[in-house]
Amino acid sequence: MVSVAAGTPVQLELTGISAGSTVVHARPVTAPGDADSEALDAPATSAASTGLGTLTTLLDALESEHDVREWARLFDAVESVSRALNRYALDLGVTWYDAEGHVRRARLTERGRNYVRRLRETKDRDQEIIISGRITELRESGLVKVKTGTAKNAPAYDVRFEEPEKLLRMRPGLGDNVHFRVRFRQQLDSMGIARSTEYTYLGPAAEQTSLPLEP
Repeated sequence: MVSVAAGTPVQLELTGISAGSTVVHARPVTAPGDADSEALDAPATSAASTGLGTLTTLLDALESEHDVREWARLFDAVESVSRALNRYALDLGVTWYDAEGHVRRARLTERGRNYVRRLRETKDRDQEIIISGRITELRESGLVKVKTGTAKNAPAYDVRFEEPEKLLRMRPGLGDNVHFRVRFRQQLDSMGIARSTEYTYLGPAAEQTSLPLEP
């Protein structure tokens, strides 16, 4: 979680445990060549400070139930920690003492964890599109892979038939050119992140260039 917040790998080493509600002390790992130095390695300290600064700001925003979309890249890591805390009904407290003597504190309590859970709730966004290309894979379960170009990196889409029998009646073959009208469905969470996408066959379509969508 700290590494994601810092945008670079950050290693923390355990330096002690205090009496009380499981107080764990850690510090950034120093460079291998500086093991005998009393000073922390500057790059490691800087990265950790950046990560903890970002992390504590995000935790404060979650506890206050504020807009946290600017930290979308960090949200998956925070959600993983939140789920672990929920499993044992635990709260998290973070206190960071940086090299300049500044102190940053933040908490993730039940209120913040419930907000994380709500932010992960999804809603469907549907769009009707046309997918044109050639069939590169067929499955009896009603799934057709359509590749939209001849290049190796051309987009390919898995189009699902809700009624596999309909696909069988069409008698498609590998390499056939097809023009499908499909429902493109995204499940978006409150952060605007697509948690899943699917393409469902609606019917045949007139020949036309497929839309430039990422599969």
